[in-house]
Amino acid sequence: MALEAASRDLSYLSESDEPFEVVQWKAPQSDPSLAQVCRLLGQGDCDAAGEMPLEEFFRDLVCDQDWHGPEEKAEVEKYRRLLAVIKERLSGTRVFKIGRIEVGIFIIGRAQDGNWVGLKTKAIET
Repeated sequence: MALEAASRDLSYLSESDEPFEVVQWKAPQSDPSLAQVCRLLGQGDCDAAGEMPLEEFFRDLVCDQDWHGPEEKAEVEKYRRLLAVIKERLSGTRVFKIGRIEVGIFIIGRAQDGNWVGLKTKAIET
């Protein structure tokens, strides 16, 4: 799967470096909503949940910085490829953040077969 290949060896950097994992659900015809994703994850009330645009989530991850050495530049390029694959393979993509301190991050969109597909990772936010 293209998402799996594009996210391989990438970690989301926060207070912990967490890998990405491909997720998929057989889904209704509508695009994913925060409430639907919370239900699928068993998060009933979703009090500590929100949504952000895909571009905003990736903004810092795909930008070169003056202080970047070869390793950081290679990582930025991997994130650019991942973002390109997400845009190419998924429609209606949304980024959901669920939880406090240990935050589940879900990048979910609709695949060509109609199912919801995406990536999950985790961030530690203190």
